[in-house]
Amino acid sequence: MIKKVIFIFVVVFVTAGCASSQSSGDLSEEKSTTKDDIDQVLTHLFSGPGEEVKEHYENGRYDEINTYYTDKFKPYFTEDYMNQAMKTNLVTSYHQRAFRSNVKMEVENRDIQQSDVQTDYIFDYQVNVSNGETAEVRGRVNTNEDGEITRIYFTEGQALVHAFDTVKETADGFYEYDHSTLEERASDEAYQPQYPEVMPFEVDGVEIKPGTKEQKDKRLTFVFHGERGESLTLTTMKGGDLLLEGKKTEDLSVGDLTAQYAVGKYRQYLKWTVESITYKLEGHLEGLSKDDLIHVADSFR
Repeated sequence: MIKKVIFIFVVVFVTAGCASSQSSGDLSEEKSTTKDDIDQVLTHLFSGPGEEVKEHYENGRYDEINTYYTDKFKPYFTEDYMNQAMKTNLVTSYHQRAFRSNVKMEVENRDIQQSDVQTDYIFDYQVNVSNGETAEVRGRVNTNEDGEITRIYFTEGQALVHAFDTVKETADGFYEYDHSTLEERASDEAYQPQYPEVMPFEVDGVEIKPGTKEQKDKRLTFVFHGERGESLTLTTMKGGDLLLEGKKTEDLSVGDLTAQYAVGKYRQYLKWTVESITYKLEGHLEGLSKDDLIHVADSFR
């Protein structure tokens, strides 16, 4: 009887010890925090581009490029913000600029601090570029209660753009704009409009807005954003007209074409038609002139 009791005690002790050891092992496995996830996202934004995505860019594999960035960022973003980030070129812009300049980025120092809002984080990254330039990138990341990223915005991101040295300012104060990426993004649309080759500011991203259900295949709107909050809207219409909200218009020349110019309370408008596509530029920029809009319109190719 005594032997049986001892045997049962040993079995219970060993079993409890194994369970305790297993539980201890489970607790020792560190789970990633929201802060870790943000670091993963930002480090990928500010590093590379790697050979895989460079090869996709070199060969014009647009579907593979979209898949690459979706796979990288989707686990960390809400579904809505993932779609917005792709449309506005957020997750691709630094890699694209680095690729075109034939340089690589590497994160040297990083700092992420939780803000006074529990779901917000402030970041400060030092990025080294292989051309010898160094840039500080600062900003804020918003997350939801599940730790998913709902917004990334930069309080200082222009320094990294300048570090690539890809944007060229023209003699008359405009900036050359390479619209090849925009053409790629809009390549599946029902029609292909022309795009400007110069802009009155350095373009940081472009948002594409399709038309409503009734105008799905007839209307495309492009919102060009600058790092300092500038924006210029281009609306295009295939086989139809675009209204200037009833404003008094003035006829002007854009190349060999006749355009209509109008001034609203806060905005300026310029409209013209090439073949079957009507274009309307809408500007709300300090110091933007009528001649500036004409100069942008003249550059469309």
